[in-house]
Amino acid sequence: MLTAQTSVGAGTVTAQSGSVSDTAAVNVVPGPVASIIVSPNPVTVVVGTTQPFTAAAYDQYGNTVPGATFTWSSNVGLIDIGGMLTAQTMPVSGTVMATSGTAWGTASVTVVAGMLDHITVTPDPASAQVGGSLIFTAIAYDIYNNQLTGYGFSWATNIGSVDTAGNFIAGNLAATGWVRATNGTATGQATVIVTPGPLHHIVVAPDPATVIVGQAQLFTATGFDQYDNAISGVSFAWTTDIGSVVDGLFTAQATPAVGSVTATSGSVSGFASVNLISGAIHHIIVLPNPATVVAGQTQLFAATAYDILDNVIIGALFAWTTNVGTVSGGLFTAQGAVATGTVTATSGSVSGSASVTIIPGALHHISVTPNPATVSVGAARLFTARGYDQYNNLITGLTFAWTTNIGSVDSDGVFTARTYPGTGTVSATSER
Repeated sequence: MLTAQTSVGAGTVTAQSGSVSDTAAVNVVPGPVASIIVSPNPVTVVVGTTQPFTAAAYDQYGNTVPGATFTWSSNVGLIDIGGMLTAQTMPVSGTVMATSGTAWGTASVTVVAGMLDHITVTPDPASAQVGGSLIFTAIAYDIYNNQLTGYGFSWATNIGSVDTAGNFIAGNLAATGWVRATNGTATGQATVIVTPGPLHHIVVAPDPATVIVGQAQLFTATGFDQYDNAISGVSFAWTTDIGSVVDGLFTAQATPAVGSVTATSGSVSGFASVNLISGAIHHIIVLPNPATVVAGQTQLFAATAYDILDNVIIGALFAWTTNVGTVSGGLFTAQGAVATGTVTATSGSVSGSASVTIIPGALHHISVTPNPATVSVGAARLFTARGYDQYNNLITGLTFAWTTNIGSVDSDGVFTARTYPGTGTVSATSER
């Protein structure tokens, strides 16, 4: 009975009796798989990346068992039949296991976060009054949104100042901007809305204002903080000492005066100076209006100035203009071309206009088309006639009498050529 050694190897067994012996060759081989070693162990793997593992099988005496096959499993990712692990996308600690029969071996695996991919800055969006302060926080993440620690950030803003710790102080301009945190090529940004501060002063416009007695003028009020940022949503109480004002609409009193229109919100007020004047020209009427004038002909226009109460203002002087001819002292001469325009009388900054329509004059000449025309013997051809005044303005509504010396032509201008060649004319006549 041979009891094999515990290590693999090759040898012999010899039997001898007296002087006679015989030898048998013996090969000691590994026993069944009793243990498995998985490598590397331990190992750190970045989320989402791969790591190859190998397994070695041993019998109970530590002899390598060649040709062993393994079944792989892991609780920290996916591992294929060849031992290639693809780590999960969240940091975790676990194992990779190789199994052969009833034997198994493991390797400890720590899945760690990846490299910096992006940065978030909070709060976002954020709001602060001009000159106010906020604390911003930046957090670094890998590509799988795993939070990273130990990263420092460079801070920047376009709407105030921010220190190396993310402490932000708003500037004096009310606007929308950003605060950024940067590490390498990664940048995170938060939107910052800088709002105006408390009401400091009120501006009323127009200032100064000149208003005709009895007339209305709309005033507007705008509230500002100490840095001249406009504040929206402010409500105002309106007052005046030279008329009445409701929601900024001022109505002047009936007598000239100097005073003000005031807008108030809380304990803050602003005002505009107002000068009430009378006797100025309010409107001008030009007659006749409308007027119809033949091209090239004249028409006398008269202008009258009125005050706000429609009283005639005697002695007003007018500058006359037109866009459809010439005018001097109210005497208008129409241009040669048919058109619609105006004759305007102006005094100071006030103007009045009359509408003017220039119409064609008397029939001066007729155009027959086509001209020249070539018509086959016995064939028909339509001719068209148009009448014009001396300025070549087309006159509509004309009727024409048609004649020819080389065939026949009906009342609609349809010409029928005679049956033999020749040269002649087709004529259109109108008695207008």
